[in-house]
Amino acid sequence: MAISNEICQKVREKINIKTIFTKKKPEQAIEDIEAGITVLEKWQNEFSRTKTEVEVTNSIPRWDFTNQKLILEKPMHMVKILDNLKTTCNVVKEFYAILSEELAAVTGSRTDIDLVREKVSDQVIKLSNFVNDIFLPENFEDWEASFKNFMNAVDGIEDETIALINRTFGQNLNSAAGAFDLLDNFNDVETLKKIRSEFDGKYADVLEQYKQELTSMAKLFEDNQLDPPIPKNMPPNSGSIAWARSIIMRVKTPIDRFKTKS
Repeated sequence: MAISNEICQKVREKINIKTIFTKKKPEQAIEDIEAGITVLEKWQNEFSRTKTEVEVTNSIPRWDFTNQKLILEKPMHMVKILDNLKTTCNVVKEFYAILSEELAAVTGSRTDIDLVREKVSDQVIKLSNFVNDIFLPENFEDWEASFKNFMNAVDGIEDETIALINRTFGQNLNSAAGAFDLLDNFNDVETLKKIRSEFDGKYADVLEQYKQELTSMAKLFEDNQLDPPIPKNMPPNSGSIAWARSIIMRVKTPIDRFKTKS
């Protein structure tokens, strides 16, 4: 019993719900939580293995295992709690990966994105302010209710994020090339399933943005081809060629990206 308590105490000292979400980046917090889970599960497995070995060999006939439930109850409970904390960190990591500077730059919706990020932070703070000791089994019912409320709030924020993505990709894209790069980068980002599905359907919006840019470039060329805007220090012919090439590159870059995707 003393060994079990000591192992649990070491894990408790490493994982503090008051600071785990705010003092560390999600990736580092997840690493610490996974280390705690590994220690606790290894202890449970080692205890069970030793118990079986002793019973089979009868090498220590006086070893009393009647307190097995008490010995394993606390580490088993702590593993459940740590798994909840890991889920929370993953949610934060995945939301922040989506609600990024890159998304703000491409969509021009920085204010809306910051508001959603704040809602995520608010929910995490609520969870971290759980008043009782999360690692005591007698507090599990209260903790379970708090964690359920957190996950319900996450569902609502996820729906709000999807609405933001739909709105910004449908109205506020700044460039087809930038939007395509953003979508392509998100292929390597772990994120919530509904949001992932929503991003996968946004290539059509990027194509529509490209269509608008193509029309704009065609008009720019038609309006200025006889008298293109060129720097004063450039010869007319060289300046005209450089101007035309710049338009070609603005037209060509997005379509080259799409070819790579296809």
